Amino acid sequence: MLNGCKPMLNGCKPMLNGCKPMLNGCKPMLNGCKPMLNGCKPMSNGCKPMLNGCKPMLNGCKPMLNGCKPMLNGCKPMLNGCKPMLNGCKPMLNGCKPMLNGCKPMLNGCKPILNGCKPMLNGCKPMLNGCKPMLNGFKPILNGV
Repeated sequence: MLNGCKPMLNGCKPMLNGCKPMLNGCKPMLNGCKPMLNGCKPMSNGCKPMLNGCKPMLNGCKPMLNGCKPMLNGCKPMLNGCKPMLNGCKPMLNGCKPMLNGCKPMLNGCKPILNGCKPMLNGCKPMLNGCKPMLNGFKPILNGV
């Protein structure tokens, strides 16, 4: 199809720009596509690759504004970070949300880099009163959120 994906047995025919194929996903074409289980549904601004590409989830890749949606077992950070999901880089109640610099996946949480929080096994280690990351650092909150 024009600007879309040509469905094959397990998804789409990979092109030069886009995401690494997973089980039933596909690499998007030059104009990007939103992969489905049995093929691809083209979009105008779908799987638009970043510099390092976007690693798709189980049923394809649905990128966000400045990165990619994390996978089931964590997130592969891009240059501007990734949006957390339920089973990915999910922020804890007293931890911190990933910042624009991205989060490094750990066992049960996210490890923000540069200006993020110190990680623990179950997520991020809060600062004095809990930290809420902003562009340039932390905004302390009394309730630790």
